[in-house]
Amino acid sequence: MRQSAATALSKIGVAGTFEPWLKAVVDMEPSVRQAAAEGLGEIRGPRAVDYLLQALNDGENCVRLAVVGAFGRTRDTQAVEPLLQILNENDTDLQRAAVAALGEVGDSRAVEPLGELYKGTAFEPLPLHVMDDGYYNRMVASMHLRREAIVGLGKIGGSRAIELISVALTDKRSDARGVAIDALVKIGGVEVIEPLSSVLDDRDTLLVRVVVDALGEIGTLNAIEPLTRVLSHSDPSLRRAAVHGLGKIGTAGTVEVLLGSITDIHYSVRKEAVEALGRMRSREVLPYLRARITAFNNEKDRDVRSSIHFAIASIERATAGMASLPRSGEVYVPDTSGRPRSIDQIPSVGIRPRCADQSSNEEYL
Repeated sequence: MRQSAATALSKIGVAGTFEPWLKAVVDMEPSVRQAAAEGLGEIRGPRAVDYLLQALNDGENCVRLAVVGAFGRTRDTQAVEPLLQILNENDTDLQRAAVAALGEVGDSRAVEPLGELYKGTAFEPLPLHVMDDGYYNRMVASMHLRREAIVGLGKIGGSRAIELISVALTDKRSDARGVAIDALVKIGGVEVIEPLSSVLDDRDTLLVRVVVDALGEIGTLNAIEPLTRVLSHSDPSLRRAAVHGLGKIGTAGTVEVLLGSITDIHYSVRKEAVEALGRMRSREVLPYLRARITAFNNEKDRDVRSSIHFAIASIERATAGMASLPRSGEVYVPDTSGRPRSIDQIPSVGIRPRCADQSSNEEYL
């Protein structure tokens, strides 16, 4: 009953209900003290933090875990030093909760300790026939703790955090490298481009794809060179992602690179490059695009040819002072006769309204 009352009070979370916490935090029942700690985390404010600091010395781990979690919700910097002390305790659950709370508080005082926690808790896996349950459990706990430390650094951010996270990019475990990549992506900005670029040679192509997408999202000139490197990768999905990122950057420096990709051996990369050039609306690329459709020997894929025609139409309309894209409800109809033509013989692009009963799948004929 008392636990239910404490839980109900936590949901109210107003100053008028604060006094009952004075009794709840010293209740005989650990579950009531636990609920009180959780409720104080919802109420927040200086008084709540004061009582949480006292409750951190509770003899029950369930109460202490609730207090640490509450500190993460209050994000009060008074909790930083007590939380840092918990990192030295020999309780993995409390350590992980403290790491998560420090990440939420976001104070730079936690950066170095979290970096040390990542480097100092590594366990080398042993052969299964010599690994007992105790060692295995400690190894798994260490793995989770190290990952939490990287996540916390990503939430705090800053130049030093980026340096420490970058150490994890060479971790033996791909999941740890993935956590480090996610942390750098969360921080974002020009400063993370260099460490992220070091992952482009990673043996895990899934991680490379995350980095390529992130570089495209950052979208600055510094990202052009690493994205260009990916265009020589053997995986066409990565080349396509790199082309997409270069198209999002959309500067004059990316035009030449994208023009090189319209002759890629994989149709999806060529199609992505053509569409990216079409969105850039530069008349300089028109001769190159037209050259790809002067004869079907140049571009044999129907979808790519259709994208080329659409890109040409978009560029011509935009540079002629018309709308940058064909209007909604209009369908571009390319020439599909199959006869080789010279550039001069290519007919003008036609636009026709879409019929009411026409499927959207018939947009590119």
